[in-house]
This record gives sequence, structure tokens and C-alpha cells, in this order.
Amino acid sequence: TRLFKLYDKVSNLLDGSWMKPDNHARYVEYTLRLADDVERNFPPLAIVPIARAVCARPYEFRESPWNLKKQARAMKKIGIATK
Repeated sequence: TRLFKLYDKVSNLLDGSWMKPDNHARYVEYTLRLADDVERNFPPLAIVPIARAVCARPYEFRESPWNLKKQARAMKKIGIATK
């Protein structure tokens, strides 16, 4: 299951622009620990260097378009003008 968790965490980080900084930091820390564990307990797999490369990328938070639309509707509802 550790191997599957590593694949899942890498996938989440690849599509993790929605994550807040604290969540992202926890994901990176946990993913790196999983990568170390997989490297020790499995034959050489390509996911390990991929995981490390994904974890080394700089964090970039981007608000999803769905959340922005939802926020604009809520602001309009309470009378705050939006562009």
C-alpha cells in the first residue's frame, strides 16, 4: 500500500494548485518519506525520482475558477460589487 500511496500523493501534488501552503508542505514532507520508504523496500522504480522532482518544484497556489465564481456570487448576494 505504501507504493500506491506514493503514486497517489505524487498525483495530488501534480494537480495540487488548489492546496493551501500548509497542506502542500505536509504533502511534500509525507511524499518524500514515502519515496524513501519505497526506495528501501522495492526494486528501483521510476516513481521515486519523479516524486522527488515533483516535491522540489516551487509551490504555486492558484484559485480554481469554480471557487472564484462561487465567491463572486456570494459577494454579489451580500451587495459587494465585483468586476
